[in-house]
Amino acid sequence: MPALNLRTAWLGVLLWLPLSHALAATPAGAVHAHQLQAWQQQFQRLPLVEQQRIREAWQQYRQLPPEQQQQLQRSFAGLDRFHRDGWRLGPRLGRHWPGLQPLFAYVEPGQQATLLALLHELDEAALERLVRLAQRTAPEQRQSLREALLALPAAQRASWLRQQAGA
Repeated sequence: MPALNLRTAWLGVLLWLPLSHALAATPAGAVHAHQLQAWQQQFQRLPLVEQQRIREAWQQYRQLPPEQQQQLQRSFAGLDRFHRDGWRLGPRLGRHWPGLQPLFAYVEPGQQATLLALLHELDEAALERLVRLAQRTAPEQRQSLREALLALPAAQRASWLRQQAGA
């Protein structure tokens, strides 16, 4: 598993703090039960590697002095919702979400799970190429790009992205 820098890992874990607090029998503040249940379901749908990254970051976070924890919480709270929501995809995809969002934010509900699985299967180089491709794809061409990605066998996606991104 590639190492994440601590700030990136902590940003990912901060999204899961309400769930972690509730699971650790710590007061969860104003978090509603249905929010906790939704976050828990999202967490369980993450690949095991991403779940482990969040658990490890949570352990590191818990060992920080309270002042540093509060500073990280303020930093995360200062992000706009667009960036915070991207972290729900896990630390790896959350880090890439600002670049992927134009391509994947507005998809039909029936395609969401399939596209999310596709994104989790891509390696780092392919994700970076997809970010570059997403940034230069016109809005009216995004559906075609998603369909082309879905139509490819998984083993061919990386080379196709390399050709399409020009790298």
